[in-house]
Amino acid sequence: MSSTFVRDFLGCAAVNNAQLHGRPPVVVRVWSAPRRVAITVTDTGTGPTDPYAGLLPRPASPDGGLGLWMARTGNRWIRSSLAGRRRS
Repeated sequence: MSSTFVRDFLGCAAVNNAQLHGRPPVVVRVWSAPRRVAITVTDTGTGPTDPYAGLLPRPASPDGGLGLWMARTGNRWIRSSLAGRRRS
């Protein structure tokens, strides 16, 4: 799986989570530079009440429930993937 696919997927998942669970307005900001992209997604919701939300995957459910975990895990995967390419 390419880091580009993961980045695009996680960006879409973050926007979807903000629309489903947050409060408008949902703001997406993207910054880019050679070999770098930063994406932030914010809303005016209160956020999760569990301070550990997203640190471990939740059990499978029809609603999903993996968005925060995927964002945290995917971010680490992309960073380590890019770091490995620089060392090669």
